[in-house]
Amino acid sequence: MKFENKFISYTFENNKIYKIINIFGFKIKHEYSDYLYNEKLCSKLGIKTLLFLRNDGIGDFIMDIPYIKHIRHSRKFNNYKIILAGNQNIIEIAKKYLNEYIDAYYHIDNKEPQKNLIKKYKKMSFTTIINPTDAKINYDMEIIVKYATAKEKICHNGYFSRIQLKSKDPLIPEVFNNYTKVIDTGEDIMPVKDRCKIFFEKLLEENIPHTETLKELDIPDNYIVISPFTREPKRTYSKQNFTKIIDYINTELKLPVIIIGGKNEIEAGKSIRDNCKVPEMVFNLVGKTSLSESILYIKNAKLLVANETGTVHIAQNYGVKTIAITNGSYIGTFWPYKEEESYVSYIYPENFEDCFDEKNIKGALIDYDINKIDYTKVTSKISEIIDNCNLLK
Repeated sequence: MKFENKFISYTFENNKIYKIINIFGFKIKHEYSDYLYNEKLCSKLGIKTLLFLRNDGIGDFIMDIPYIKHIRHSRKFNNYKIILAGNQNIIEIAKKYLNEYIDAYYHIDNKEPQKNLIKKYKKMSFTTIINPTDAKINYDMEIIVKYATAKEKICHNGYFSRIQLKSKDPLIPEVFNNYTKVIDTGEDIMPVKDRCKIFFEKLLEENIPHTETLKELDIPDNYIVISPFTREPKRTYSKQNFTKIIDYINTELKLPVIIIGGKNEIEAGKSIRDNCKVPEMVFNLVGKTSLSESILYIKNAKLLVANETGTVHIAQNYGVKTIAITNGSYIGTFWPYKEEESYVSYIYPENFEDCFDEKNIKGALIDYDINKIDYTKVTSKISEIIDNCNLLK
């Protein structure tokens, strides 16, 4: 597959495009590394491109993982080259679990000056851009959509509508006008997992089976994972409470604990371990493992105990029993999972139901104090799950 003029020609070989410069009979061949960002060039070679945007939280992206496989094999997009654009964490997960379905990765760098990004995006062109994000506006993705060229730009609108956010946010006055198609999944509250399924079924115009778990991988087990951190203080159970929970696991259950977290929590992870009664049974991996390695530790754990955040959704994907400590934020969207398919037990503050009814806070981030939860509620639930499921056998 090739096209050419007198001096320059392009050829597509082994999934790569080469630029050939003909000067006085001499041919110089260069690999054209960014060809997937040039729809005009791709079109001449019969190549269609799909830019899939995902630049928010890990928990959000986990919900999309099974559907990228379906995009690759769908009637609508099976002959497209798929480029995943996202932050470092999302690209790391995708390379570990989706590499066979993705042709290229584009790292969204939100530290680069916006004027430089706009100049760069104006030079990019694709056949299709898909932004599956619901319930929020991500500026870094919206800039790409606004300035990059594409014949088709598709986004997601549903409950916790981005239209509502748009009306309150003067920085993006007409965000949906940047798209050629808006897929509406309805304004009723529902689990994000179910909403993802509706979005991708409408996108692909075909029925999709219920989501599959992540790829199986093997590492040693017989430990409990503790994930004590979130990006939002309102949703973060205290270090002191997690230390008491770890002491219970070490002394009463005689099980080791692995603490996981990012580089921003290194000091907090060290503080938790240093204050434990049996620190030699506590493996502090905070800031010491890659995201994909942390996923492996969760997958093979006897149990996960965590704040209600992305780690809970990873565990659910693997069928790992989980205790999620929550102040009630995002109830109805990210939690709870349907009882018949859930591996997660939720613990929230006393009298939370009264606060919920009074403030009508369903589906939102709330201020309810997560540390009103007594740590013994968590340790009792740990004991109950282990007894009922014989997890120590």
